[in-house]
Amino acid sequence: MDDVIAAACEELNCSYEANALWFEVLINQAVRTHKSMSKLIEKNVTLEVNDKKTTLPADVAKMIEVYHCISGEKYCPEIDYTIQGDCLIFVKYSAVVDNTFATPYLQRPLELGAHLVMHSATKGLAGHSDLLMGALVTADQELAQKIVGRRVLLGAVPSAFDSYLALRGIRTLAIRVDRAESNAQFIAEKLAGHSKVRAVHYPGLGGHKNADIAKRQSDGPGFMLAFEVDGDAEAAELVCQSVELITYATSLGGVETLMERRRRWPKENSAVPENLIRVSVGIENANDIWADLDQALNATGEIANQTQPKMGY
Repeated sequence: MDDVIAAACEELNCSYEANALWFEVLINQAVRTHKSMSKLIEKNVTLEVNDKKTTLPADVAKMIEVYHCISGEKYCPEIDYTIQGDCLIFVKYSAVVDNTFATPYLQRPLELGAHLVMHSATKGLAGHSDLLMGALVTADQELAQKIVGRRVLLGAVPSAFDSYLALRGIRTLAIRVDRAESNAQFIAEKLAGHSKVRAVHYPGLGGHKNADIAKRQSDGPGFMLAFEVDGDAEAAELVCQSVELITYATSLGGVETLMERRRRWPKENSAVPENLIRVSVGIENANDIWADLDQALNATGEIANQTQPKMGY
């Protein structure tokens, strides 16, 4: 398989090393569905193209070329796909994009050719960590009617108060994202120069190999970033447990800054480094956020034994 991958990358003039995590997912998918394009249609194959490590979009068009080369198939125009967003889903005549990280303020997949866009409205859209809601958006009237019919049959209709909370959040979406994105850029630049940080993953750092893709696909780098502590899992865990202003929790897109070590979850992808911390940057004072991160990175001591991770509000 290594020889096949090398040959495919050479033929398509792309670097495996530069996109190793994405290619790993792609290659595994190719092995499972090898030699039959019809299986892609029957199984509605999903390719995860924006891994939790980088929080950056991959060059999906190039990945698709590699996929078809490895699997022995050529591109079939009857299979539609989108090259935007967090997820790429092959469905006959349909392209579905999860746009939760970007929100419609920064990226609008329908304008880029997607048929269906989904959001966890709990996150950036509502923005206050007090709502559980999802949203599906399409410009296809026939598809919209099917979705509405399914919603009615299953009773998945939000309450009036939940709808009010979502609307309240959407009204401030632009100003919240602007502030959080500005903060994220500031924090990413500070982290990039910190002696206790091994690597920073953020589209707003122009030196990253995928920064041009982010600029091409989106109106801004967003409020999500990740960094790798210069140490092991225990060192990263100590950083997370040492923050005071920031909350050690899983969610994202709220007005408050949240962070977590992704590999604390047993089922997390093993390709994600043990020392990686993901940060959802909020709208607090940027200097306050950085002061908290800086003191946490310089903290010493032992990590606390926790049977359950601390949850945010």
